[in-house]
Amino acid sequence: MPKFSLERRVPSCLVTKDLLSTIEAYLKVEMCQKIGAVLGNQITYRISIKEKIGTETLASVSEYTPTSFSDGTKEVQIRWDNGYHADCLLDITIYFDSVYYLSKLKVECNAPTARETAVGIGDAILRLLESHRTYNWIFNPFKIPIITLISGMIALVLLFFGSAEILKHQEQGLFFLSGAAFAGWIYFSAQYFRPLISFDTRRQRLLDRGCGDTFLWGHLDLYSLEHCCL
Repeated sequence: MPKFSLERRVPSCLVTKDLLSTIEAYLKVEMCQKIGAVLGNQITYRISIKEKIGTETLASVSEYTPTSFSDGTKEVQIRWDNGYHADCLLDITIYFDSVYYLSKLKVECNAPTARETAVGIGDAILRLLESHRTYNWIFNPFKIPIITLISGMIALVLLFFGSAEILKHQEQGLFFLSGAAFAGWIYFSAQYFRPLISFDTRRQRLLDRGCGDTFLWGHLDLYSLEHCCL
């Protein structure tokens, strides 16, 4: 029987209970109705929520009683499979990980139309993620944290030159320090404020209300004030 393994990168998105409920409804109801009886009746569905203190595994997101995730949430994994006795074998895993390059969608299918089935399921799940998509990919456009590393090094260099220069030439020193603040904002945005995969936590809600942007604008306002006073 043909086998096809699909792996797709999960786009930048905010993971909420509503999103997980939507995905669950698709996997448990819509997908099963579309593919039909060839999936069999030995279906297993589980969702794992990994926090700093441990991992909670549930049969449904509805069993997770809090309205939002805890601040220590690091990973959410969704798994659907139907054993070894069905005419169409499926193993679907969705990884939402705070380490963004580990987030991915995997669909493995053993069936006469394995490729078409796996691609169709993958496309359907990615369409569900569109409603929760964010623009945080701007800070994390690559599989490795290039933006984070470069901005961090630039911030340190500008901070060094700015601190040394401000004693001799105040205006030029402030220019370097403002550049360091901007590069630092990019670094912290990529690392903490605007992660590629974010979870609906109390901390993330506070950041989304502008705490991260305040870091930038506060430093720019400081530079403007100092510049006007020269």
